[in-house]
Amino acid sequence: MYWSLTTEPLDPAQRAFTPDGRYVLHRHRDAIGAHLDLRIETGDCLTGWRIDATALDGEPWATEKAPHDLRWLKHPGDAICLEAGTYQWLESTEDERAIVLHSIGKSCVIRMRRADGLPPAAVREIRQTLDDGGANPHDAARLITDGVTARTRAIERFCGLGR
Repeated sequence: MYWSLTTEPLDPAQRAFTPDGRYVLHRHRDAIGAHLDLRIETGDCLTGWRIDATALDGEPWATEKAPHDLRWLKHPGDAICLEAGTYQWLESTEDERAIVLHSIGKSCVIRMRRADGLPPAAVREIRQTLDDGGANPHDAARLITDGVTARTRAIERFCGLGR
């Protein structure tokens, strides 16, 4: 499941709160590239999101992560701890979530909106086409854009010939 994130300053009226648990924000690099991991304490584990960005600004996309051990709150492994503190849910529905993050000297609200992903059959077809063409999966968006542009130009030329 994909989520579109926005970050906003905390409204001063929301400053008093009862924390739902602890959180940690890590900067990390894996085979896909640099990203952020937001992990929140949920019972006896950490749940969270892989955020496709290196800062919580703009509108990055995120995917849900598998649960992690609580030790990640204090021992980031090969990740870099950017901030840590407590959090509180403001809203948590199937399609929208809002969470307040409080750390020393900083508080913000992260709003998440669910974004529909591609159907599995479409992902399979795209992947097969990339494999057949020997293309890197990381180039998929650029190749699709190139294909749409080429098709649009071909149709415009074809229609121009009919005039």
